Amino acid sequence: MARHFLEIMGDVLCKENLVETEGRERLPSPTELQGKIILKGTFKKEVKAAMSSFSTETSLSAYLTRRRSTDEQLTSDENQHMVSIYGLDAPKMVAQDDQETTFVEDTEKDLEKLVVYCRSISIKPWSWSKQRETSVSEMFSFGEPSAMKLCKHSPQEMLACTERQLVRTYPKGTRFDSSNYDPTLMWGCGMHMVALNFQTPDVWMHLNQGFFRQNGGCGYVLKPEVMRRSSQSSVEYSPFMTEPHPDIPTVDLEIELISGQQLCPYKKKCVSLTVDIQTFGIPADKSAMPRASHDSAFWPQWERGKFVYSRRKILMPELCLVYFRVEVQYSTGNPQLFGQNCIPLLSLNPGITFVPLRTSGGELIQGSGLFVKITKETSISAAGVSSAAPVKHLRSRPRLTYQANVEES
Repeated sequence: MARHFLEIMGDVLCKENLVETEGRERLPSPTELQGKIILKGTFKKEVKAAMSSFSTETSLSAYLTRRRSTDEQLTSDENQHMVSIYGLDAPKMVAQDDQETTFVEDTEKDLEKLVVYCRSISIKPWSWSKQRETSVSEMFSFGEPSAMKLCKHSPQEMLACTERQLVRTYPKGTRFDSSNYDPTLMWGCGMHMVALNFQTPDVWMHLNQGFFRQNGGCGYVLKPEVMRRSSQSSVEYSPFMTEPHPDIPTVDLEIELISGQQLCPYKKKCVSLTVDIQTFGIPADKSAMPRASHDSAFWPQWERGKFVYSRRKILMPELCLVYFRVEVQYSTGNPQLFGQNCIPLLSLNPGITFVPLRTSGGELIQGSGLFVKITKETSISAAGVSSAAPVKHLRSRPRLTYQANVEES
């Protein structure tokens, strides 16, 4: 496997660990790793087997026999034949005592050398002090329940951990229906890779798709500066904050629903439709406007000023997402999702704009969308002064430039 990686990927494969060779205290930036393939792996240095004293030949025979599904015993010649065909190396044996023998395969050692920045390790039971003693080249993977517990009970420690090392989380194994969880809490605590079940296009997958359309859809988004430089901030950042942070300008948002266009599938008769507009982000920034309904799906128009979503003081604008959702009611059956779109707050430009709708899978629906009027004002809370002028690094923009986009299949 190691040879295949080297021959096929060549120079694109990241093989040099700059943290160890140059004595760095931080991982390389995405710019330094641009165009590189990084391998992630978990390795056990020793595999112990309680056994009596056997010869190398007998141990190899037992090792190869266990790889077969039948109970047929292999002869020494057959063992050597398998070694030559499959490229298996005879395990080296290091005697420890009469009862235990340690097997270390050369092939595993070669593969381990190629995993430079994503060496997955575990600490059981979990200890933040032990975590701080690990190398920055080592990463942690948490299941959904563990990640939720650590984020809710130790957000500051998790932020410090993610500032130093890569952290990944994934859905719990009891989600037999392949449902997803809310990724915004993990993003708010700085986790880099929040894996979701890609086969389920629910609201959480819509948020994930919308969030990573930023930065040209390249696969990562730069975390807010206060989360990357938390040690330099005068006040600790917390994803559970309820008051403005002095280093984070807040945003007052207002969205007025004006009209819609072609909000019904072609050649289908729709009795009515409903429009939902919500914001997602850290817990304090989550809210929704009252549902807007209409009996015309082709060109619905609403009375000006009737459906206005107003949200004052969004505390973490860089993690805030605005979610548009349209459901239609046919003559029979329950309401069904027609279209949706999730747009980062900083990617919305003020003024009257057309919000195109996407299918549940994320594909654009040609000609369908909502006309809305957007008003945004940025407030600086550090000096207690409110200003309508946008702060430089929070200026509205369609694209932002390391929060990785990971989806589990």
